[in-house]
Amino acid sequence: FIARFEAGLDPADAAAVIAGQWELAWNHGDHRLIFAAPSYAFARDSYDRPTDAARRQMAELTAAALAEGQAWRCPTLFLAEWEPGGAPVIRVTAQADGPLVLTDPDDTGFALSGDSAVVIETVALADDDPQAVLITTSAKADGLSLSYGAGRSGGLRDAWAMQSRTGAMLHRWALPAILPIRGGRDA
Repeated sequence: FIARFEAGLDPADAAAVIAGQWELAWNHGDHRLIFAAPSYAFARDSYDRPTDAARRQMAELTAAALAEGQAWRCPTLFLAEWEPGGAPVIRVTAQADGPLVLTDPDDTGFALSGDSAVVIETVALADDDPQAVLITTSAKADGLSLSYGAGRSGGLRDAWAMQSRTGAMLHRWALPAILPIRGGRDA
């Protein structure tokens, strides 16, 4: 089965939309469901319908996913935990077919929820792990969740690319996720 990962449009309602699909993306068992791309990767019109170019791009990514079969993998975020030590840094671990690419460090698609006083200050790729992201926050706090691509566009992908007949470059963008931030080893 090939599908698009529907991320929802409203960040407040995205959790319910994302939870089941994310579970299928990482804990897929034998059902052989492949997510070709997250929905945030495609342009929509004022009625929230994919544009003509977006529908073409969706078809092209679906064909690419079909051609690769079980080898196709959009980057999937698995774990968010505080880094050990004093700095308020969250390490987000992913699984992808290669090193992650952060397209715009100022518009990454990550957001925090649970304590409005804690904000994201920077997002960067980890030097010690090509499939990890480090998110520096204004402070550490218990009970936070980290979301990616939840009701918003994302800026995290792997290096795979394909030229679309629409003229756009297509990428394998990371799937949306909402992760509780764990304590880490000695956080």
